[in-house]
Amino acid sequence: MVELRHSVKDRTPAGIPAAKVGIALGATRIRNDLPLEIVSTGLQHLVVPVLALADLSAFRLDAPIVGELATRCGADPICM
Repeated sequence: MVELRHSVKDRTPAGIPAAKVGIALGATRIRNDLPLEIVSTGLQHLVVPVLALADLSAFRLDAPIVGELATRCGADPICM
């Protein structure tokens, strides 16, 4: 787990479906009451809200799909 304390310069909706992100991350428990956002702190972060911290251990990344997803939304890191 990483905690960032950078100033947010900009935030915009990610414009990609949560289902696509879920497939890429191997995640089944992405929150649907919070938006997927691109948050800029100098780098573009795709922020993916999860239901619980314990859900992070269930992720099984599909590296090629994650790379495509990051390129598609212009994100450097993907943060959950």
